[in-house]
Amino acid sequence: MSQAVRKAVRPGLLAFNPPAEMVQGRSERVEVGVARSPELRAALTTGLRGRGAVQFVGVETSAFMGVELRGSSFDIVPLSPPEQLIAPLARWEFDVRPVRAGLQTLTLCVNLRIDSPVTPGGRIAVPVLERDIRIRVDVRYGARLFIASNWQWLIATILGLVLQQQGEM
Repeated sequence: MSQAVRKAVRPGLLAFNPPAEMVQGRSERVEVGVARSPELRAALTTGLRGRGAVQFVGVETSAFMGVELRGSSFDIVPLSPPEQLIAPLARWEFDVRPVRAGLQTLTLCVNLRIDSPVTPGGRIAVPVLERDIRIRVDVRYGARLFIASNWQWLIATILGLVLQQQGEM
């Protein structure tokens, strides 16, 4: 580890509150907080609006950090800038809507930005955090999604059946 990295990085704490279970098609707030000191645990949870139980993970931190939330089975809308100043803490918020039922994975990607004369804006990735979330089926959402994706075929089928019945009369 270079001297610039050692100087910029210090132990901190990450808070992450994904719910253990969600309903297909219903958005929920998921929040991530990062503090430059493990002693700021209580401050990280103050004001959280998501209903998931807060999970804490010790992480290395820098003055500027980036957070992304990913999941191929989710529509994720970030509500915060992807990179923020951690002074002494920062929070990221996401609206997360599951689109597929079953056991699905949300992945939290975190990186540290280290500025030095050699590597201005250099980034170091923190090991990703993955959380499995059970997604319950919402039949109405599934039906709407099916109709929205296949409306032209449904109309053609209905018209074909109507025309066939009129021809039989």
